[in-house]
This record gives sequence, C-alpha cells and structure tokens, in this order.
Amino acid sequence: MKIKRAANQVAAIAKTDFLGVFINKTAIFLTLLFPLFFIIIIGFTFGQSGTTGASSIVVGVVNLDGELVAVNAIDSNNSTTGDLFVQAMETANFTVNSYGEYGDRDTNGNAAYAISRGDIDTIVVIPANFTETLTFQYTDNMGTPVPTQSNLELYIDQ
Repeated sequence: MKIKRAANQVAAIAKTDFLGVFINKTAIFLTLLFPLFFIIIIGFTFGQSGTTGASSIVVGVVNLDGELVAVNAIDSNNSTTGDLFVQAMETANFTVNSYGEYGDRDTNGNAAYAISRGDIDTIVVIPANFTETLTFQYTDNMGTPVPTQSNLELYIDQ
C-alpha cells in the first residue's frame, strides 16, 4: 500500500508541475521556443560551413596502424580502422596530409616539422595497434576478449 500511495503522490506532483508549465507563458517560451530560436540561429550561422571546397583546417595524420604488432603471439599488421578514420576525416572536408612519423621540429618531412612551420594546424597520431584494440583481437588463455584501450594522440602547436 505504501508503494502505491507514494506512486500516486509522485504522479500527482508531476501532473501539477506539467500543467503549471503550460499555464505560465514564460515557462512555455523558455522551454519550447527559446531553444528553437537558438537552433535556427546556429543553423543559419554555421549551416553552410564545410560544404564547398576543402576545409580551412589542415590536419597532419601519422597513421602507424599498419605497422607490425604482436597480437596473442601472432604478428598482425591490420590497418583497417586507421585507414577508415583517415577516410572519415577526408569525407568531413578536412584537408589531410599524411606523414610517416611524428619526428622532431628540426627534420624536414615529418609531422612535427610541418606543424612547427605552420603548414598544418594539428596532428593526429593513430597508434600501431589501433585496429586490434578496437576490434577486440586481444584474448586471454581461454579465448575471451581482453578489454583494451586505444588512444589517439592529438598535437596542436600554439
């Protein structure tokens, strides 16, 4: 009986508050119309960005996902997810420059050199085991997938 009475009390309070919102014109405006205005304003402001031509954001990608890594004592060099990630950035109209290594700021031809010279805006480093960790290829002795983490590294020169 106590549970039924408590549920009825909660329902009565919810009904009172719900009806109170529709009586108060300010509450209707702030709850329904105000967010709608923001959606329209933001849509007109940013709705056309990135739809024509290449983006103004130039991303340097160091995709190490295709490198040889040991997965459960078996060598693997699967780069499927890393390649898909790069394709998704290109599809999203980022200008993507690929680099073989992160390197240092003094050696020409690597990502750190390009970002230090202002050729690119940011660097995304995809680790060597990116596909293997995201597809649960690491298992224990019983064959059960082992939860692992995969981290993308993002570098911005300021």
